[in-house]
Amino acid sequence: MQYKNHWMLYAMNLRIISKQVVLLLICLWFFSCSKDITKATYMIVAHQGYWKAADGAQNSIRGLREADRLGIEGVELDVRITKDNRLILHHDAVAGNYVIAESELRAIRNLRLSDGSLIPTIEEYFEEVNKYKKLELYIDIKATDA
Repeated sequence: MQYKNHWMLYAMNLRIISKQVVLLLICLWFFSCSKDITKATYMIVAHQGYWKAADGAQNSIRGLREADRLGIEGVELDVRITKDNRLILHHDAVAGNYVIAESELRAIRNLRLSDGSLIPTIEEYFEEVNKYKKLELYIDIKATDA
């Protein structure tokens, strides 16, 4: 499976998950690519997917589908790593009664989001993203201690 954001996934594999490091990399890339920022283009990005008005849940596949249905150009998502090094989409450090960084995927796998759906793994999310050719991803890699 191909992913659009290779350097982000590479950073996660190296456990470089400091927000400051990722922000610095993004800024360096942006300014190296952009000669005249007054001619920049803008796009609409759904924060954690389009979930609030659609009775969905943050970082849910349903929120991703709604963003695409509405013609939104990008989706920001939050990624956390479990104790057994699996990547899941979740904003908070705690899911249910489990601290994500201290729990294995099988322990939190059956927890439900506020819309009743399961907490998606990054593989499940990317599989869904590949169905939508126009959506861009903006990955927020959460620190294990946040």
